[in-house]
Amino acid sequence: MKKVSIIIGITVVCVGVAFYLLQPKDIVENPELLDIVRVASYSKSEGTEITESVDLNKLADILSRYQSGRIPKSFAPYRLSEIRYEINGTYNNKSLHILLGDLNIAYESSEWGFEIKNSSKLLAEIDALINP
Repeated sequence: MKKVSIIIGITVVCVGVAFYLLQPKDIVENPELLDIVRVASYSKSEGTEITESVDLNKLADILSRYQSGRIPKSFAPYRLSEIRYEINGTYNNKSLHILLGDLNIAYESSEWGFEIKNSSKLLAEIDALINP
């Protein structure tokens, strides 16, 4: 009987962990804690800094409406031709980097990141913000 209880307990914990990992998480929960320091637009594999021409508060609000997965995904190395926008900053005193384009990843600082959900809609919103 004790073995059955242990097996049931382990099964419940495993199911709970799996359920948690399959749920998306907010990229940015509180846009006021996001400090965007650099926004770059990529064309012809060359990044052009556009930070000064972007409403960073609106960009933070847009990012706060999107989510990413919880399971890390390897994305490095990547080609610059896969990137349309790069957003760098800090969120809640941790570095935050976002790559958007063919590759849609949010990461802190490694070659592992979290795939952004509804990335085509996010790209459309950022395009509308940057190119009104």
